[in-house]
Amino acid sequence: MSRRRVVPVSCVLSAATISALILACGGSTEPEVPGALRRDVASVEVTPADLTLRVGASGRLTATPRDADGNVVSRAVSWSSGNAAVARVDDSGLVTAVSVGSTTITATVDTRSGSAAVQAVVSAAPSVSINAPGVGTVFEVGTPVLFEGSATDPEDGPIAGAALSWNSNLMGIIGSGTSFTATNLVPGAHFITLTATDSDAEQGTDTLTVVVACVERAIAVGATMNGELIGLDCEAANRPGGHKAHFYSFDGIAGTAVHVSMSSGAFDTYLNVLQPDGVTLAGFNDDCEAPLNLGGSDSCVYDLVILDAGAYTVEATTYDPGAIGNYWVAVDPTFAAHIDMPDAQAGVQTILIGDPEPFRYQCTIGVEVTGYGQAGWNADLAEVFIDYYSQDTDAYLFTDVVQLVDVFGASALAAGERLSGSIEMETSHASQYVPFWAELFFDYDSPDTGETGKEIFREFDCQ
Repeated sequence: MSRRRVVPVSCVLSAATISALILACGGSTEPEVPGALRRDVASVEVTPADLTLRVGASGRLTATPRDADGNVVSRAVSWSSGNAAVARVDDSGLVTAVSVGSTTITATVDTRSGSAAVQAVVSAAPSVSINAPGVGTVFEVGTPVLFEGSATDPEDGPIAGAALSWNSNLMGIIGSGTSFTATNLVPGAHFITLTATDSDAEQGTDTLTVVVACVERAIAVGATMNGELIGLDCEAANRPGGHKAHFYSFDGIAGTAVHVSMSSGAFDTYLNVLQPDGVTLAGFNDDCEAPLNLGGSDSCVYDLVILDAGAYTVEATTYDPGAIGNYWVAVDPTFAAHIDMPDAQAGVQTILIGDPEPFRYQCTIGVEVTGYGQAGWNADLAEVFIDYYSQDTDAYLFTDVVQLVDVFGASALAAGERLSGSIEMETSHASQYVPFWAELFFDYDSPDTGETGKEIFREFDCQ
């Protein structure tokens, strides 16, 4: 009978072999190994460190265990909530907000733990900010206006696109998104509202007032400026009813005179000129006359005498309502003679004693002439033409042309100079004391501006 002999075999298995055997049997990826083969957990990192949730919403936290060298180790994680009435957490780290408040969610691995702060909130409105344009900015009609804004929601984060809406109280919706440019803002004070809407339909707003105005443009005496009237422009202050207008301002120097002119190939022009106190001095639609005949559709204000220094306003507008298009406007220096007739000397008839019938009368008219223009400018005085009118069909004017040198004793008039004189008119009537009236046309030339045949018209009565 044979017998088997059993020989003991001594064998040492490596840690890697043990791990492989355990994994083959469905064990943990980090096997339980004795002694120095086991890596201890030194810390547990929970991300995100802060979590804000709307009540009823859920969010996931992640726990990462590390050893003393910072290496990630795999261990089972135990989750817990500091206040389950505020937020609860399941075994996978999914946190659900239960009621408004704050708590701490803790992840524990072995003897180490890490935590995250959880804030449970009701759905909050976005925070909204308008960044441009700046507060107090005034824009001229037609000027592009850049709008910029931003919005952040506690739950959704940054908000952009159609969820950002821009509204004007004068025009309604004018744009969307974080940035856009508006070129069609109507004149007026726009109350701008930027509204941001989050995923829960909660809204936040910011507001700003933007003024779009028809500002006055400065124009120097001697300058010409181009412009274009558009449908958005303001209406003429002195010509309402749909007449678009631009406004220009020039510095008027007392004792001077200007021509104001406007011309357009697109529409029939109209001019208004206002003195510094806002009172309208002149409004003209008539075509310009020589030497300022511009051709086409034009308007001129001739020999505008500047009596008071200050800012004068030119309202460049249209004859027809709704007209728009390109134009130019100019303010040019000129020389103007201004005629006054002092009441104390004007319009007194006296009979010439001894004259036979028909009765012959004399009417003396006191006149003063003042020169307005640039310093050193002069005018050459010419003649005064008299047109005579009377209800007496037999009335007769003996002289209808008088030389101004005979009236004023001078043949030239300087800027800033005033000359006084009188005009004596001899008339013949069929009966005594027949009232009559006359129109006087004072002619002069302005060599400094190249203007000749300039005329001043005055009307008076003789009783």
